[in-house]
Amino acid sequence: MKTFLLLAAALAVSVGVSLALLESTGSGTPPAYSWSEGRNVARDTRELDEAVLGVRRYQAELRRTTAALLDGSLSLPEAGERLAGAAAAHNPSLLKALEHIYPGRTAPEQMILSLLRRLTIESERGLLTPEQAERVACLRTAHEREAGTFPSTEP
Repeated sequence: MKTFLLLAAALAVSVGVSLALLESTGSGTPPAYSWSEGRNVARDTRELDEAVLGVRRYQAELRRTTAALLDGSLSLPEAGERLAGAAAAHNPSLLKALEHIYPGRTAPEQMILSLLRRLTIESERGLLTPEQAERVACLRTAHEREAGTFPSTEP
């Protein structure tokens, strides 16, 4: 959800800048930005592009990690570590958001809880194969057993 909001914000800013440029030019001439305004627009554009690229990199790692977890080639703790590392490198705002959802837990544990929540929802909605749904149920049970009591995956 956070990823979607970031991408939607990036698109909105991009469209807004484009519309502003169109409105200000009218005759096809470039807008009359001052030097500092032009630099600020360029800086903001670079920052936005970097944020979007970071989200895409994190999403790619999330897809790879989820696939490896569901096919049994990656353990849940390894998935948590891998996703925490990817978030720190590419999407630090995700770590901040998860700290509010799962306060007092380590980043890998927050990633595990978030991942289990997402996979459980996908399983309930029939988006996983029966084998994958069974794997998710086993992962949840094992995590619950290891943690003593399974903390709610609900935010």
